[in-house]
Amino acid sequence: MKSVGEVMSIGRTFEEAIQKGLRMVGQGMHGFVGNNIHIPDIDEELVNPTDKRIFAIAEAFDRGYTVERVHEMTRIDNWFLERLQRIHRLKDELSRYTWLSGVHAALLKEAKQMGFSDFQIARLVMKEDRRSLHERMLDVRAYRKKLGIVPCVKQIDTLAGEYPAMTNYLYVTYNGEENDVEYEHDGKSVIVLGSGAYRIGSSVE
Repeated sequence: MKSVGEVMSIGRTFEEAIQKGLRMVGQGMHGFVGNNIHIPDIDEELVNPTDKRIFAIAEAFDRGYTVERVHEMTRIDNWFLERLQRIHRLKDELSRYTWLSGVHAALLKEAKQMGFSDFQIARLVMKEDRRSLHERMLDVRAYRKKLGIVPCVKQIDTLAGEYPAMTNYLYVTYNGEENDVEYEHDGKSVIVLGSGAYRIGSSVE
């Protein structure tokens, strides 16, 4: 943490939440993987961390480091490292494809459930496509919608189950089958979208 450099992200799995959170850090990253970043000395970063350490872990996995080796160097609990490795393995699986049409629905849904953005998927899969990443991202979005892979809206239980939660603290996730709230379709509802990252200490509360 640097000053109010914490972020808040909400998901139904660790993988989903960490990737959402990393997109909010404000360093131009797209998640745990699929970034254009170079760590000059991975071992130094793992042993003596800076704010780039998590990306050093991703690059370490790229270079074949095991969870046990990363744990020995970082002392990060294996539970977290194993889940980061799951994201990395799925990245490798997506990278084996060169065209979007080859990615089957189950794999695409798994990627979305692990917090991969359409941008990340476009960068990893559509490597031979010479169009802009924005155009490729829109193709990923259209393709997954065609396959019926769309998110649902879930409600945060602010009352810990003691009473039915009525507050509309909502988040979007691919780890669900139905919405927790019903749309009124009354022509009167509004939605407020944040214009940037919501950081603890500045705007989350």
